[in-house]
Amino acid sequence: STKLKYIIPSLKKFDEEYGLRAKMAATNEGVDFKALSHFARACFEVQEIVQTRNLVFPLKDRAKILDIKQGVIPYKELAPFLEDLLIETELMLEKSDLPEKPFVNVDEMLLDLYQV
Repeated sequence: STKLKYIIPSLKKFDEEYGLRAKMAATNEGVDFKALSHFARACFEVQEIVQTRNLVFPLKDRAKILDIKQGVIPYKELAPFLEDLLIETELMLEKSDLPEKPFVNVDEMLLDLYQV
């Protein structure tokens, strides 16, 4: 029952705001690739811990992380990859038998490491 003359300005405003961001992402403008690389790194680290119970540096996926950080992978391709990576990581965690908390007191362990 709302007249079009009231809806059109709202749609135009939405297109200006969201459409600009979508266009920028499509052309890799305004994308925080560094933050996205941190996200990917965290997922890869969790996956390695779940699979091996260990974390080794440099990470085996370091080349992929660097490509993400440098914007080598276009955002249009990167977004679905990161979504799939998150889903895969969450599923691995759900199936994992890792304990909810570490067996050691992390604070005490770090203090012991830093005492000379």
